Amino acid sequence: GIYGKDGDVAGNGALMSPFASDRALLRQRINAALRAVRTLPQVDAARVAAIGFCFGGMCVLELARSGADVAGVISIHGIFAPGAVSNQKITAKVLCLHGHDDPMVPPEQVLAFEQEMTAAQVDWPAVFDAFERVGGPAARQLAHDRWRTPTPENRTLYRAQCYPLYYTRPIAEPDALARAIVHDPVNQHFATGEWGRMDFRAALARVACPTLVMAGDRDPITPIAFSETIVAHLPPALTRFERFADCGHGIVNDAPERHFELLREFIRQV
Repeated sequence: GIYGKDGDVAGNGALMSPFASDRALLRQRINAALRAVRTLPQVDAARVAAIGFCFGGMCVLELARSGADVAGVISIHGIFAPGAVSNQKITAKVLCLHGHDDPMVPPEQVLAFEQEMTAAQVDWPAVFDAFERVGGPAARQLAHDRWRTPTPENRTLYRAQCYPLYYTRPIAEPDALARAIVHDPVNQHFATGEWGRMDFRAALARVACPTLVMAGDRDPITPIAFSETIVAHLPPALTRFERFADCGHGIVNDAPERHFELLREFIRQV
């Protein structure tokens, strides 16, 4: 381990600097710690997570970036900037607790980290969790297969079994899906390419017109936390966020009266 002293800024910095500048070395050290923890008799080796503050936050993020088999990592006031070493496939859930005005990690670094995690598909398990909440383990597995390893076969199953979970009420037009024209090569290209790369959060701050965001709190394909993230990146003075209780992705189907009432009100105001 690394043990500093309270108030010894220079000494503590000297201990941290070799690891901050050499992330491969840091990953070796933190994974060695993980292996040691798993040997302890009081530890359930299959249920290990990591939590760190400041430099410790950077350590646990590097643990995740190394592809370590841990349930999750929590960074509190951690350092987000990555090192020169390439990331492995991140399998851990990642929670970062961070102050917007933290001088050590300015907003542009936070955004860069968010984009890094999006590219690494770290937020996808939230979608799979949401499908499990509304449709059980089978829906989770089908959503996982459709988005992780898409094929024409699992996309067909997904449309049949997961699309209905987008709604919390019976679909007003049950034949709508049957009338849809599906072009699988385009779908495949999107699922294996742009779906995992597109990230417009940086551009949202440039929105210059009044914006209404409506979201259902039981939406499995765009969990409510994702909509809250979108709203957090929009200009607050121009943004109105309306959360629909007990509604899925198709709020126009699940709560048509409120949906259209809000639309008319918003249009009148702008």
